Amino acid sequence: MKQHTPPFSPPFSPPYLPLFLKKLFKNYWRSLSLACLLIVGCAQQSEAAILVFDFGGVLGKMPQTSMAIKELGLGRLLTYTLFGLKNPAHLKELMFKVLVDLYGEQQEDAGYPCACDGNTKLPAVLCDWLAGRVLGSEIIEQTNQCIDKGECDHLLSSRQEKRLIKEIVRIAFDPEIHGKYMRPLKETAALIKEIAIEHPEHTLMILSNYDLPGFQAIYNNPLMQKELFCYFKPHNIIISGTTGLLKPDPCIFTQELIQDYSLEDAIKRHEVFFIDDQKENIAVAEQCGIQGILFTTCAALRGKCNTFGII
Repeated sequence: MKQHTPPFSPPFSPPYLPLFLKKLFKNYWRSLSLACLLIVGCAQQSEAAILVFDFGGVLGKMPQTSMAIKELGLGRLLTYTLFGLKNPAHLKELMFKVLVDLYGEQQEDAGYPCACDGNTKLPAVLCDWLAGRVLGSEIIEQTNQCIDKGECDHLLSSRQEKRLIKEIVRIAFDPEIHGKYMRPLKETAALIKEIAIEHPEHTLMILSNYDLPGFQAIYNNPLMQKELFCYFKPHNIIISGTTGLLKPDPCIFTQELIQDYSLEDAIKRHEVFFIDDQKENIAVAEQCGIQGILFTTCAALRGKCNTFGII
């Protein structure tokens, strides 16, 4: 019968050695084989990491164009473009101007920058909504009343534009809209699934600026549950709507994340990573000792995960 060859057998065992040296030689190779197996096993298994993901723009995304067409109507958008000679893409920017005019501008606190959407500073009322200090329904109702009273006539040039801005405000602050249209970013969701299944030693978390009713509507979406949220334990999800704090406020990192989850030692071991698409949030996280990964594309994120030995 053919003998099975062990994976790490000694290349030779000189017959001319005394018996005690042969045993020593054999034990040496056995120990070396065991050491090699341990080294290979350790190399294949990545160290446990705590991965904290932003939500909007990193894990999930609203399909802006299709949502606008369905909610506003293609005819209304075409009419606004052809007869108003205006680009519908600027309606969000116009809504921000209306909100700033009605409710004021976000004030920058000492020590950290303002909350932003891309390069645009969020209006103060939008920050209050994200922090759970005001309901979306209240903003919708009050804004509609102000527009009807003519308080925004210096910004809105026509009745059509007023109607469109009312609809944009509804879309922005209605939690049912968020639950209906939010979709997982497929490539990122695939990476999350891979990490959860193939690297269960890692902890997956979410830290997001989102109002509570809107996030609950998204969380209860069956598609979002199936493709994304099933890989996150509910107690590992932190949103601004429950904490009252917004990124990039350092307190949301130091208090809500580091202290509440006792991550001080993990941070010292460089095991905590924060993934966000806003440079300001990454900068503040790094000031708190967390390793930041600026999200640009899923391919780039996967490359970073490889670099850090996460996958």
